[in-house]
Parts: sequence; C-alpha cells; structure tokens
Amino acid sequence: MEYRDTYTKQQLKDQISLGRDLVYDFHDFHEGLEKEVDNAISVLSGKI
Repeated sequence: MEYRDTYTKQQLKDQISLGRDLVYDFHDFHEGLEKEVDNAISVLSGKI
C-alpha cells in the first residue's frame, strides 16, 4: 500500500504532528508520575 494513494502530503504532516504531540504529552505525564512515585517512596521509607 502506498501512502500517496490514500493521504495527501499535508494530511501526513498533520498526522505526524499529532503523533509527536501525543508523545510529548505522554512524556510530560510520565515525568510527573515519576516524581510522584519518588516522593511516595521517600515518604514510605521515612526520608521526608
């Protein structure tokens, strides 16, 4: 299957941009989650 048969160049660019935004959003969420987990471990181990 060739992409040019079903998608325009602009549609592909839009899809790539959307995918990139989703990856960045997930990365930001993951960093926040990692900090929360580290804080919870510190609390449970009595370091705070």
